Amino acid sequence: MSRYRRDRDDVVTALLAVILNPGVEMEEAEIMSDALRRFAEARVDLADAWLAARTAHTGFGVASFDRDLDKFTDIRRIEPKA
Repeated sequence: MSRYRRDRDDVVTALLAVILNPGVEMEEAEIMSDALRRFAEARVDLADAWLAARTAHTGFGVASFDRDLDKFTDIRRIEPKA
């Protein structure tokens, strides 16, 4: 975002336009659309948003030290033992 001087909402809008375009086929488009929504709303990085979306869609928990995932109430983060 900073390299191209675009804010988070601009990035989400542009990527959703591509993903939801009827002429574009993308595996797991529903999960990526959910990830972009989470990215915009929770103010986490895209990798965390994707992991949360993927976890929510599978119904499994996720083992992670990253507490940003706790922002999502529809997934279960499991803190690994050190």
